[in-house]
Parts: sequence; C-alpha cells; structure tokens
Amino acid sequence: MTAYIQSLSRLYRIGLMTLMAAPFLILASCVDEKEQAPRGIIGLAGLNEGVQTVIETRADITTPNGYSKLDSVMSIKAYIFAFDKDTHTRESNTENDHNGVFSYKNSKWSSTLEGSHNFEYTLFAYSPDTIPAASVTLTSSDGLSAQLQMTDLKVITSCDPMASVAAAGGNAPGGILTRITSFTEGSHNIGVAQVAEVSDEVRTRVWLGMRHLYAKASIKFVVDPAYDLIRTIKVKEVKVKAASGTLTGTSTYTYANSTNLQGTIAWSTDAYSTPAASVNLLQDPTAPDDLFDTDPVSGDPLETITLSSTPKPFGWFCFLPKQKPSLTLAVKYDVYDKKGNLIRADQEVTNGNLLQNVPTAAQGLAAGNNYIITVRVNPTYLYQLGDGDTDLEIVIE
Repeated sequence: MTAYIQSLSRLYRIGLMTLMAAPFLILASCVDEKEQAPRGIIGLAGLNEGVQTVIETRADITTPNGYSKLDSVMSIKAYIFAFDKDTHTRESNTENDHNGVFSYKNSKWSSTLEGSHNFEYTLFAYSPDTIPAASVTLTSSDGLSAQLQMTDLKVITSCDPMASVAAAGGNAPGGILTRITSFTEGSHNIGVAQVAEVSDEVRTRVWLGMRHLYAKASIKFVVDPAYDLIRTIKVKEVKVKAASGTLTGTSTYTYANSTNLQGTIAWSTDAYSTPAASVNLLQDPTAPDDLFDTDPVSGDPLETITLSSTPKPFGWFCFLPKQKPSLTLAVKYDVYDKKGNLIRADQEVTNGNLLQNVPTAAQGLAAGNNYIITVRVNPTYLYQLGDGDTDLEIVIE
C-alpha cells in the first residue's frame, strides 16, 4: 500500500448548530429566601465551531470566516458559578454553584446541569465529559475565570477534546426563547437563571462556543487503478497505534477572557511515553455510517469494506499537537480475484510512520488542524500473481 498525504488542514473555532434543549425539572417549591431558591435544569440551546483557514497541498488558502455544523460531540461537562443578580458580585454560598453534563442521544440533547432561580451565572465547559486523561479538574477562584488541569493525557484518541471559549444564556418565559447575554468569545456569562413553575416549560438554555485541544487526522483509502483491474481488496481492520501513547504530567487550559479570546494551552513539559495507546477506526464511532459492505440479499452490514480506485473515508482520530507522535498504521485485509474467489485471507500490513508528512509543531502543527491522509493500496510487484498472489505495503510518500 502506498499512501500520500493531502495535508489539508482546517482551523475551526465558532459555528452554529441549533439543538433541542432539555426542559426544566422542578426540584423544590418556590420560596422567598434566596438561599433556598428552587432549582431547575439548564439545557443546551446551541453548540458552535467555525472555519477560519484552509491549508491545501501545503499552500495557504484564506477563506472567509464561516460557520459549519459541529459533529462528533456526544457529551459536554459544564460548571456554573453563582453571582448576585443585582450587585453582580460572587456568591459566598457555593451551594448555588453546580456542575452537570449535556448528553446527546437519539438525536436529542438532555441535561443534568441544575441552576437556582434568580441567580446570575457564569459557565465553563469541556468535551467530552470524560476527556482522555488520568484525571481532569476544573477550578475557578472568582467565577469569572477558570482553568482546566489534565494529567497524563492520551496522545491519540477517538474523541475530539474541546474546551469552551464562549457561553451565553437565554430564558423562555411562555415558551419563547430570548437570549439575555451576548455570545462573545471570552465571555462566559449566561445571565440570570429562571426556573419554570410548570415542569414541562422550558426556561433557561445555553449557547456554547468550543475550541479544539487536539489536532485531527482523517483517513481515506484508495486502490491503485491498475491493481484494481485484477484484484479486489476488502479491509477488515484498521488500527492506529502509539507505543509512546501518554503525555505524562499535568497540562493546563486557561479559559478565554476579554483579552485572550482563544484561551491558552500549556502542555506538560514531560515527553510522550508509555503506556501505549491505540484507536480502532472501524470500531470507534468516527467511521462513516455507510462505510461497511452490505449483504446483497438481506441488506445487513458486513464486517468488510471493499476498496476501489475512488478514495473512501474510513474515519478519523485526534492526536496531541505538542509534538508530532510516532504512529503505526496496521491494516488487516482479504484479497479476491475479480470472479469473487478468495485468494488470500487475513493479510496484515503496517507502516511505522503514518504522520511522516504532517508538519512538526515548529512547522505549524496546531490544535484544530485536520490533516487528510489518503492511503493508496499498491502491490509490492504486479508481475507475481497466482496462488501466492503478491504482497502489499504502505509507504508514506
């Protein structure tokens, strides 16, 4: 197999996808004392990322700022910090602070984040709610700024770790949603929470802008046209492996503010080391829904992917941009002749330098870049065909 890299990267920050919000759930009856205010669920209204710059075939192409749908997000951990709604000063009673999770399932968002009635809140978030690290801690000394500490991060992962750069809030008295704070990078104020007095009435919802913490690599496979005329390749397994799969020590994300709109990432000073890490592109949720072959009679999905001379997306993984990791691509496949006869089963081929042509950190590797890697399937030599068939290899050109 021969692979070439398109080096297509895109840096994205803020876009817009409107989502269903979870309704308020009344957890206490309404009382006059602020300290015993009723609590209710704060739902998610919108999730945002944007496209800024596209880099293709190593040439910079500046595109207008735009918006794109944010996908691959299944859960978001959110923390809220309470302020007096009249004086806008931080509440000394931290019982009105809370944290919870926005979860996406069956095309719908739900929420476990509770807010107290008539308190002003700031909100800081990260995704997924279980970032691939040994431990994750979010702290805030004043409720106006926050810091995310992550120890022993995985070097590669099948999720897309992100942290918020903006939050805004809105209330929906009578079911009409009205944004009450501005959506501005560096601002985390979601306004004054309003708890519904009827359990199914939606009140406070949140808009979030997210920043990617890792870089992304998207994998495509294609068969050399000459080889595709005489053989059919069916891929059964694709794994990306990192022998040094952990960034030991503590890395820190300082959330965006009015003077630092993107926030600041400080990676651990330690090097990549064991334990190892791996991503199975065909088992993890990044693979396209229509990737696998289907049974011609039942239409049920099979466990193979037939390659062709047209590049086919296989999914993606994310990797730490602190320094370019050394990654191995391992592929298991079957070879068929054009009559459909199985020639060779469970063949394996590897390449030990998958990111060879991805730039280093000094050359521009950065969080939020998406590198499109196309793996071209070629035989080592074409003239030796028969019962033994011919070997394949992966070469990163």
